[in-house]
Amino acid sequence: MNPPSKVRLIIILFFMLVASTGASAAGLSLFEKVPQSNAAYVELAQLAKDNLLKKDEVRYPLTRYEVAQDILQANRNLETQKSHSTPFFDSDLKIDQTDLTSLQQAYQAEVAAVKKDVQKLQKEEQTLNLREYRIFKKLNNDIIFGHAIRVDGSGVFWMVPYSKEYGLGLAYPFSNRYFQTVLNLNASVEVAPQVNWKSEFQILANEPQQSVTILLRRMTIHLDPSFMSMDIGDFYQAYTPLTLWNRDDLDLEYKPETLNRIDEYPKSLVYLNHEPEYPLRGLKVGTRIFWPQSPAVKSFNISVFADMVNNNYQIGGTYVGTTFNNWIFGGKGVLSFRKYLTISGYAVLYDVPFNSNPTVTYNPNVPTLWAQQYQVGSVVPNLKIPVAAGVTIGVKMELADALLRDDIFNSGRNVSGPAVIGGPNIQFGRSIIQLNYIRISPSYYSPLAQLRQYDSYDATTAAFSAFAPGLLGFPFFTQITDPSGIYRFYNRLTDNVFPYGLATPDRQGIGVQFALHFLHNLKLQIPGKIYFVSEISGNMVVNKSGTEFVSLENPTSTTPVIRHFIYVNIGPQIHLQHVLNLDQPFNVGLNIRDENTQSSIGNLNSIGVILGIDRRIVPKWWLEVGTGPFHSQGVESGYEGTPTAQYTFWFDNGDLGDFSNFSINESNWEYFLSNTFSITKQSKLYLDWIVEKVNSAFSTNGSNQNLSTVTNTVDAEYAIKF
Repeated sequence: MNPPSKVRLIIILFFMLVASTGASAAGLSLFEKVPQSNAAYVELAQLAKDNLLKKDEVRYPLTRYEVAQDILQANRNLETQKSHSTPFFDSDLKIDQTDLTSLQQAYQAEVAAVKKDVQKLQKEEQTLNLREYRIFKKLNNDIIFGHAIRVDGSGVFWMVPYSKEYGLGLAYPFSNRYFQTVLNLNASVEVAPQVNWKSEFQILANEPQQSVTILLRRMTIHLDPSFMSMDIGDFYQAYTPLTLWNRDDLDLEYKPETLNRIDEYPKSLVYLNHEPEYPLRGLKVGTRIFWPQSPAVKSFNISVFADMVNNNYQIGGTYVGTTFNNWIFGGKGVLSFRKYLTISGYAVLYDVPFNSNPTVTYNPNVPTLWAQQYQVGSVVPNLKIPVAAGVTIGVKMELADALLRDDIFNSGRNVSGPAVIGGPNIQFGRSIIQLNYIRISPSYYSPLAQLRQYDSYDATTAAFSAFAPGLLGFPFFTQITDPSGIYRFYNRLTDNVFPYGLATPDRQGIGVQFALHFLHNLKLQIPGKIYFVSEISGNMVVNKSGTEFVSLENPTSTTPVIRHFIYVNIGPQIHLQHVLNLDQPFNVGLNIRDENTQSSIGNLNSIGVILGIDRRIVPKWWLEVGTGPFHSQGVESGYEGTPTAQYTFWFDNGDLGDFSNFSINESNWEYFLSNTFSITKQSKLYLDWIVEKVNSAFSTNGSNQNLSTVTNTVDAEYAIKF
């Protein structure tokens, strides 16, 4: 639980206690015992578990006065913790000290004059959800208009004389743009403390097209009574890496602010900056059940959703009156025990009519007319056992199974396969080390876990392209409604080991993921992942005649191409302000990302390094500089001899015979310099200069190509939040 969540828990607990006292000021007693069934004991125990209270401070029975003392003490302990655990980078999320101070003053005033403050506290209790929402908005520098109508958002004005940018070999989709303006507006209306209406608008202005577009992108009715929650319309959802997951394309442990900001731009257009959650549309319902008197079970939460996918989707389509003939159904349940163990379960069902015209008659001999269905489920046990002060050992696993009904009218085309990832872990202080065994079968198809975040790789142009947002459009519709496109082409040079995240099929091996924190003064943190995995059976598909399985990359033989992979991604970061006795922050970060592939075809190695330094020169001026090489060398197999590859369906062998070998020796070296000026509390001006040098020798099918270029990019960006 992070500090803002703890603060919120303290606030909630305070008002829960007030609510439990009953009604009138005359009957209010600070020394009245709080009943054992009161939820305050459950939340106090959670505070003790988070080391904000001592265990003997949450004994039964307690009086109202004693509970109030515990709350104040937990708040003080939280402040002490915060002073010893400052985040490495400045965060936009700031705890509202004004509200905390007001809360403490309200508590002290109650002790001094109970009768005077009872009415005020009861009123605050009745509008708790409304107040929490306002606090959240204040933390994000939002503007509140009136009592129930709120508007917040962000805007970007981007002016680029010329831009063709690359980061670790990934081509960003910006070229020859003079300026672009994007304004996102989030409007909400509070019908009641438990009922909110929310919508998102976007205004786009583009100079090359000389156009201005206003899009109504999202619309939601949110209900939040005490025992449940409900979203009607647009919502966001993510589960696990094996079921419903939206991973980050910029696969770096240390992300320089300059590259990360550029990467965020296309995500905001398509995924609305809610990654790793998907933007879905339909109905989501969740429940909250607590057992305060149970000695074993703490809570059980369950949520389900139904998402409508319009298979006749068009850019500019409307929300009302549209035919939704694709459906995604999902559900999850979380059973929490009072000690050590949490068990979560997940399920996703996805129906896909292949043809865009649902009136077309099914033909068993025409795969483009087949309707498909995906069924995916998993169980995630998570065991944590404290063994010493600040030290916890545990085991976390995800056990999953997937069924692909490639043709729902022919069970002979069903394919199923299991998947597992997980193992033991140890947590000490803020550091954690997780050991993972991973085995994703070749036939494990989980389309919502095996999609890229905001783009697909186009094998014909060998370039990334982002999908444009439509009016209330479905951002990743074009990725998932075409079954042959779920496993899109990817670049073997930059994404070979896990092109579809941890749910990449045909993988087996071991790995370790860690987030280490050392040296309080230096705030040294080392996040990273290291995996050693292999293909299980090679990339197998059915042959042209449909009689047997053959290797996609070696159609003349059933012998598969088995690959062995090494994946290393480490991003150490350090804070040097206090060590160097500087008056302004000074941070250094390094990312090393290496992918090594060995197979009968040959060896391919791709390694990228980024070194970044950011320094606040004066309170309103940050300077960031960075550099790093990306080098690819070796031999591999790709679609039509390009570096692109694809994992296909067993019953969709359209790429059979189209793969051939290529060799490459390429070096990219990138330099970037960025100035950030804080114009106001809500706005910043960025001035960037990026230089890239490329030297490439590429050979395929007897053809050799050599490339040597230097690209300069200068851009200015003005970003606001309100």
